[in-house]
Amino acid sequence: MAGNTVEIKVPAGRGQVRIEALVNAQWLQRVTIKPDGNPYGYEWTGAGEGDALIGATAMDRSQDRVIAATLEHSEDGGRTFKPSTLKVDTVQTPTRPARTITTISTEDGRDTDFNDSIVQFVY
Repeated sequence: MAGNTVEIKVPAGRGQVRIEALVNAQWLQRVTIKPDGNPYGYEWTGAGEGDALIGATAMDRSQDRVIAATLEHSEDGGRTFKPSTLKVDTVQTPTRPARTITTISTEDGRDTDFNDSIVQFVY
């Protein structure tokens, strides 16, 4: 996997894994989600501030899943894309039923705030 791709392993279980992508950047951000080795998936692009939603989906958890997320940015309006720098954090909530929240946050190199695109997996 490339340095700007993360594989999220979601165990089989009840309910769904919810995925949403937000942006806080002037430069165009691109998030590509590919479940279970599928060459096709979801591609969301957008720019904006204030946690602007650029994409969301949900997948069942009837089987173990490996979901690849690739995060990139464009400095030229989408003609070319560069890998974004990533941070990945996973927490489990103390509530019952417990939830796992994995957050991928990115930096496109302009302000080092690591919120240019944010992808959350909740399951």
